Amino acid sequence: MLKKNILLLIIGIAISLVLMGCGSKSKKISLDDTKPKSSLEETKSSGDIFVHVVGEVNAPGIVKVPEGTRLYNVIEKAGGMTKNAQTDYLNLADTVKDGQQIRVISKKEFKKLKKKKSSSSSPNESQGGSNQSGLININTATAEELQTLSGIGEVRAKAIVEYRTQNGNFSKPEDIKNVSGIGDATFNNIKSQICVD
Repeated sequence: MLKKNILLLIIGIAISLVLMGCGSKSKKISLDDTKPKSSLEETKSSGDIFVHVVGEVNAPGIVKVPEGTRLYNVIEKAGGMTKNAQTDYLNLADTVKDGQQIRVISKKEFKKLKKKKSSSSSPNESQGGSNQSGLININTATAEELQTLSGIGEVRAKAIVEYRTQNGNFSKPEDIKNVSGIGDATFNNIKSQICVD
Protein backbone atom coordinates (compact mmCIF):
# COMPACT_ATOMS: atom_id res chain seq x y z
CA MET A 1 0.00 0.00 0.00
CA LEU A 2 2.84 2.33 0.90
CA LYS A 3 4.57 1.53 -2.37
CA LYS A 4 1.33 2.32 -4.23
CA ASN A 5 1.03 5.71 -2.46
CA ILE A 6 4.66 6.57 -3.17
CA LEU A 7 4.18 5.56 -6.80
CA LEU A 8 1.08 7.77 -7.09
CA LEU A 9 2.95 10.63 -5.43
CA ILE A 10 5.87 10.30 -7.87
CA ILE A 11 3.43 10.18 -10.84
CA GLY A 12 1.64 13.25 -9.46
CA ILE A 13 4.91 15.15 -9.11
CA ALA A 14 5.97 14.14 -12.62
CA ILE A 15 2.64 15.29 -14.09
CA SER A 16 2.94 18.58 -12.19
CA LEU A 17 6.46 19.13 -13.53
CA VAL A 18 5.33 18.40 -17.07
CA LEU A 19 2.40 20.79 -16.75
CA MET A 20 4.64 23.47 -15.27
CA GLY A 21 7.09 22.91 -18.13
CA CYS A 22 4.27 23.35 -20.66
CA GLY A 23 3.21 26.50 -18.88
CA SER A 24 6.69 27.96 -19.09
CA LYS A 25 6.90 27.09 -22.78
CA SER A 26 3.65 28.88 -23.46
CA LYS A 27 5.04 31.89 -21.63
CA LYS A 28 8.08 31.83 -23.91
CA ILE A 29 5.80 31.76 -26.93
CA SER A 30 3.86 34.74 -25.63
CA LEU A 31 7.15 36.62 -25.07
CA ASP A 32 7.96 36.10 -28.75
CA ASP A 33 4.66 37.67 -29.73
CA THR A 34 4.58 39.85 -32.84
CA LYS A 35 3.53 43.06 -31.07
CA PRO A 36 7.08 44.38 -30.52
CA LYS A 37 7.96 43.47 -34.12
CA SER A 38 4.99 45.35 -35.53
CA SER A 39 5.99 48.52 -33.67
CA LEU A 40 9.48 48.09 -35.13
CA GLU A 41 7.98 47.66 -38.61
CA GLU A 42 5.95 50.85 -38.13
CA THR A 43 9.17 52.72 -37.35
CA LYS A 44 10.80 51.35 -40.49
CA SER A 45 7.79 52.14 -42.65
CA SER A 46 8.13 55.87 -41.89
CA GLY A 47 11.04 55.87 -44.41
CA ASP A 48 8.95 54.28 -47.16
CA ILE A 49 7.95 56.08 -50.34
CA PHE A 50 5.38 55.39 -53.04
CA VAL A 51 6.18 55.26 -56.75
CA HIS A 52 3.68 54.83 -59.61
CA VAL A 53 4.95 52.40 -62.26
CA VAL A 54 3.09 52.32 -65.59
CA GLY A 55 3.57 51.06 -69.10
CA GLU A 56 5.43 47.93 -70.10
CA VAL A 57 5.73 46.21 -66.71
CA ASN A 58 4.03 42.99 -65.68
CA ALA A 59 2.26 44.45 -62.62
CA PRO A 60 1.72 48.21 -63.12
CA GLY A 61 0.54 50.27 -60.17
CA ILE A 62 1.71 51.85 -56.93
CA VAL A 63 4.87 50.34 -55.46
CA LYS A 64 5.92 50.92 -51.84
CA VAL A 65 9.70 50.92 -51.38
CA PRO A 66 12.20 52.24 -48.84
CA GLU A 67 13.57 55.72 -49.43
CA GLY A 68 16.74 55.62 -51.54
CA THR A 69 15.62 52.64 -53.65
CA ARG A 70 17.05 52.32 -57.16
CA LEU A 71 14.84 52.21 -60.23
CA TYR A 72 15.73 48.61 -61.09
CA ASN A 73 14.37 47.49 -57.69
CA VAL A 74 11.11 49.37 -58.28
CA ILE A 75 10.67 47.73 -61.69
CA GLU A 76 11.35 44.32 -60.15
CA LYS A 77 8.63 45.00 -57.54
CA ALA A 78 6.29 45.87 -60.42
CA GLY A 79 6.80 42.40 -61.87
CA GLY A 80 9.70 43.30 -64.16
CA MET A 81 9.56 44.62 -67.71
CA THR A 82 7.48 42.92 -70.38
CA LYS A 83 9.08 41.51 -73.51
CA ASN A 84 7.72 44.55 -75.42
CA ALA A 85 9.55 47.06 -73.18
CA GLN A 86 12.23 49.37 -74.55
CA THR A 87 14.86 48.59 -71.94
CA ASP A 88 17.84 50.76 -72.81
CA TYR A 89 16.48 54.28 -72.34
CA LEU A 90 15.93 54.25 -68.55
CA ASN A 91 18.72 54.83 -66.07
CA LEU A 92 18.07 51.76 -63.91
CA ALA A 93 20.63 52.92 -61.35
CA ASP A 94 18.68 56.15 -60.73
CA THR A 95 17.25 56.72 -57.23
CA VAL A 96 13.47 57.12 -57.20
CA LYS A 97 11.56 59.81 -55.31
CA ASP A 98 8.26 59.79 -53.44
CA GLY A 99 5.31 60.44 -55.73
CA GLN A 100 7.34 59.83 -58.90
CA GLN A 101 5.76 58.17 -61.92
CA ILE A 102 7.96 55.79 -63.89
CA ARG A 103 6.77 55.04 -67.43
CA VAL A 104 8.32 52.10 -69.21
CA ILE A 105 7.59 52.57 -72.91
CA SER A 106 7.24 49.90 -75.56
CA LYS A 107 9.58 49.34 -78.49
CA LYS A 108 6.78 50.56 -80.77
CA GLU A 109 6.42 53.84 -78.82
CA PHE A 110 10.19 54.26 -78.92
CA LYS A 111 10.19 54.01 -82.73
CA LYS A 112 7.37 56.58 -82.96
CA LEU A 113 9.28 58.99 -80.75
CA LYS A 114 12.41 58.50 -82.85
CA LYS A 115 10.42 59.34 -86.00
CA LYS A 116 8.96 62.40 -84.27
CA LYS A 117 12.47 63.47 -83.30
CA SER A 118 13.78 63.21 -86.85
CA SER A 119 10.78 65.10 -88.27
CA SER A 120 10.98 67.85 -85.61
CA SER A 121 14.60 68.57 -86.47
CA SER A 122 13.65 70.53 -89.60
CA PRO A 123 14.51 74.23 -89.10
CA ASN A 124 11.03 75.58 -89.89
CA GLU A 125 9.31 73.38 -87.36
CA SER A 126 11.79 73.80 -84.51
CA GLN A 127 12.03 77.59 -84.90
CA GLY A 128 8.30 78.20 -85.39
CA GLY A 129 7.34 78.14 -81.70
CA SER A 130 3.95 76.63 -82.57
CA ASN A 131 4.55 73.67 -80.28
CA GLN A 132 4.31 75.61 -77.01
CA SER A 133 2.07 73.00 -75.37
CA GLY A 134 4.47 70.24 -76.39
CA LEU A 135 7.56 71.59 -74.60
CA ILE A 136 9.80 69.01 -72.94
CA ASN A 137 10.34 69.64 -69.23
CA ILE A 138 14.05 68.95 -68.77
CA ASN A 139 13.51 68.46 -65.01
CA THR A 140 11.06 65.58 -65.37
CA ALA A 141 11.55 64.11 -68.85
CA THR A 142 12.88 60.58 -69.20
CA ALA A 143 16.01 59.92 -71.21
CA GLU A 144 13.77 58.63 -74.00
CA GLU A 145 11.67 61.80 -74.05
CA LEU A 146 14.83 63.92 -74.10
CA GLN A 147 15.94 62.09 -77.22
CA THR A 148 13.04 63.67 -79.10
CA LEU A 149 14.88 67.01 -78.88
CA SER A 150 16.90 68.18 -81.89
CA GLY A 151 20.50 66.99 -81.64
CA ILE A 152 20.01 65.04 -78.39
CA GLY A 153 20.87 61.39 -78.78
CA GLU A 154 21.00 58.57 -76.30
CA VAL A 155 24.36 59.56 -74.77
CA ARG A 156 23.42 63.22 -74.21
CA ALA A 157 19.95 62.30 -72.92
CA LYS A 158 21.50 59.99 -70.31
CA ALA A 159 24.02 62.72 -69.42
CA ILE A 160 21.14 65.16 -68.79
CA VAL A 161 19.35 62.67 -66.52
CA GLU A 162 22.59 61.90 -64.63
CA TYR A 163 23.39 65.60 -64.19
CA ARG A 164 19.86 66.26 -62.91
CA THR A 165 20.09 63.32 -60.49
CA GLN A 166 23.42 64.44 -59.06
CA ASN A 167 22.86 68.22 -59.01
CA GLY A 168 19.09 68.66 -58.69
CA ASN A 169 16.63 70.32 -61.06
CA PHE A 170 17.58 72.97 -63.60
CA SER A 171 16.55 76.51 -62.57
CA LYS A 172 16.26 77.82 -66.14
CA PRO A 173 16.53 76.25 -69.60
CA GLU A 174 20.04 77.74 -70.10
CA ASP A 175 21.32 75.60 -67.21
CA ILE A 176 21.25 72.59 -69.51
CA LYS A 177 24.53 73.93 -70.92
CA ASN A 178 26.17 72.80 -67.66
CA VAL A 179 25.75 69.21 -68.87
CA SER A 180 28.88 67.82 -70.48
CA GLY A 181 28.54 67.75 -74.28
CA ILE A 182 25.85 70.46 -74.49
CA GLY A 183 27.16 73.81 -75.62
CA ASP A 184 25.71 76.97 -77.14
CA ALA A 185 25.04 75.37 -80.54
CA THR A 186 23.06 72.46 -79.08
CA PHE A 187 21.21 74.76 -76.71
CA ASN A 188 20.22 77.08 -79.59
CA ASN A 189 18.75 74.06 -81.41
CA ILE A 190 16.62 72.97 -78.45
CA LYS A 191 15.79 76.15 -76.54
CA SER A 192 12.41 76.54 -78.26
CA GLN A 193 11.53 72.93 -77.37
CA ILE A 194 12.33 72.86 -73.63
CA CYS A 195 11.08 74.28 -70.36
CA VAL A 196 11.75 73.88 -66.62
CA ASP A 197 8.18 74.00 -65.21
